Amino acid sequence: NMRDIGVVANDFDGSVHAVCFKALVIFRQRPRGKIIDAKHRQNGQHNKPACETEQPLEKHLHTESRINSCHLPRGAGQTLRRKRNRGKQMAKIAFLGLGVMGHPMAGHLQNAGHDVTVYNRTTEKAEKWAVEFGGTSKRTPADAVQDADFVMACVGNDDDLRQVCTGTDGAFATMKEGAIFVDHTTVSAKVTAELYEIAKASGLAFVDAPISGGQAGAENGVLSIMCGGFVAALDDVGP
Repeated sequence: NMRDIGVVANDFDGSVHAVCFKALVIFRQRPRGKIIDAKHRQNGQHNKPACETEQPLEKHLHTESRINSCHLPRGAGQTLRRKRNRGKQMAKIAFLGLGVMGHPMAGHLQNAGHDVTVYNRTTEKAEKWAVEFGGTSKRTPADAVQDADFVMACVGNDDDLRQVCTGTDGAFATMKEGAIFVDHTTVSAKVTAELYEIAKASGLAFVDAPISGGQAGAENGVLSIMCGGFVAALDDVGP
């Protein structure tokens, strides 16, 4: 039942994947023909498919398209994304790097219900994390990321990031095609661009996501995360 949807769409990325829900909505359109928002309405009878049109903006602004079944592309805004995720299986995640930031970050993900596997250069830290949070630890990045939907990294510097991504037993070698690598490390733009290209060539998505808030923010789950990447990948890693 989607009756409590408010503003559900404000950033359509044109992905081939769609979400489907039952609601009565009104669409507005911008000049390029992309639907840019949808608001819930509690009345209206007639059925009309939701789709992008090429009608002029001025004409379409005053036209209500009330519908019973709605198909929207991915990227339909945070509210809709949260609705869609209810009842879905949680993600399989690998987290690389368990320092003062990574340790609690990975713990929050595990506590939220995700299936988290961790790697740390000091194996004892990874094993301790697994005991504390009930997740899994592996001895190499390559082992940790197998079958993961998302791989998060929070390591020390440029060289550390290169090592866990493309070094011996690096993550990129065993990540499944279509998986998304999310880098929380504070690193140079040079290494980010370099690893993005390598990931792209391997059929992987790469999101640059440095964090702000310090150790206290990580422990309390209130970090600010500044993300950069393609819209489809950003939508997939969003809350």
